[in-house]
Amino acid sequence: MNKKLLLLFLFVSNLVSSQSNKVFIENKGQWDSRIEYNQILSDGNLFLEKDGFTYSLFEKFYIRLLHDDKNATVPSVIKSHAVKTKFLNANKDVVIQKLDTSSFYYNYFIGDNKSKWQSEVRSTSKVAYRELYPSIDHCTTIC
Repeated sequence: MNKKLLLLFLFVSNLVSSQSNKVFIENKGQWDSRIEYNQILSDGNLFLEKDGFTYSLFEKFYIRLLHDDKNATVPSVIKSHAVKTKFLNANKDVVIQKLDTSSFYYNYFIGDNKSKWQSEVRSTSKVAYRELYPSIDHCTTIC
């Protein structure tokens, strides 16, 4: 069991460290309210949440096909997985903060609901969970 968890951790760590977009993008209302920060991966997303984090991974082939060939047939099924990690018995009032801010920003004008539109959304390479446990902070850094 411990070997399986270690292998999963190493696999997921390798996924994050090998990505080209090495930033966490702040959620200012453009995504689901459970998401605090999002790192866009080449094969999915890493969502930092108040009570843990979630990897949402999908099979890249179909996404690349649709991106590269606008006339491609949309598949009826896209294989995907989600891995959710929860911080057990953690502080429910943890404060999540970015430790640095990028000079560039993202704009999100998704759909017709203007309340979900966000502009000048900054990113960071370091996110801190302050007092996740008594006298313990957790920092997530992209190397």
